[in-house]
Amino acid sequence: MSRETTQYAPKRTFNVDLAVSSGGIGENIRVKLGSSSDVDNDVVVCGSGELGIGFTDSTCFPPVNGDTSGSRQILVVLDAPTKIVKAATDISRGAVVGPAANGYVSSRTIDTSAPATTVPICGIALEASTAGTNSTVQEIEIMQLACYAGV
Repeated sequence: MSRETTQYAPKRTFNVDLAVSSGGIGENIRVKLGSSSDVDNDVVVCGSGELGIGFTDSTCFPPVNGDTSGSRQILVVLDAPTKIVKAATDISRGAVVGPAANGYVSSRTIDTSAPATTVPICGIALEASTAGTNSTVQEIEIMQLACYAGV
């Protein structure tokens, strides 16, 4: 079997907050966007049932001396390409987004208690936005996931 399955997949460098992931993160591990207050653009190991963004393509080892301050960089193979879109509302980093009025996007909640419904989603926000108004509309980058999420 070929090991070149990620040859044309988009790759992005993220940070690993060593205070959160003190053991580092290995290669070929599923990750999601983190929420560290000390390290920007961070990722953490993705748990079961959590919405990840891709798999690591490199290894992030903790410091040899056991110091867990600061961060290290890690390369992640994203699940899908990214796109710049206009945000209609406040959107948190890592939130699922879907279509909104005027071609914008807004946060979506996938309600797992309503199994007969679907929610139109178009991606995962790779950065946060503040609410758009008529005078200022913020653009954000999302990882595209054009689909309906069954709940």
